[in-house]
Amino acid sequence: MYTRAEIMERAYIEAFERQSNKTIPQTKTQVPEGELTLPELFESVLTLAQVVPVSIYAWLPPTVDLILKVVNALATNSLPPAVL
Repeated sequence: MYTRAEIMERAYIEAFERQSNKTIPQTKTQVPEGELTLPELFESVLTLAQVVPVSIYAWLPPTVDLILKVVNALATNSLPPAVL
């Protein structure tokens, strides 16, 4: 686990070491249009599953077995009834 300071150092300083402008974003910055504010990073971050129960992760691709079952159900016209 990394601290907030270590994450900011890595993201804004080390990752751009060849660039001359090494600026870590501030929570408040004055610009001609007024003051910009950014929320502070939390000291720690939780995964979605650590906050609420998760049964399906939408960003994971389906398994080959599941794809074959769906293709077979479509080909044989044996889809299960829709759940509304």
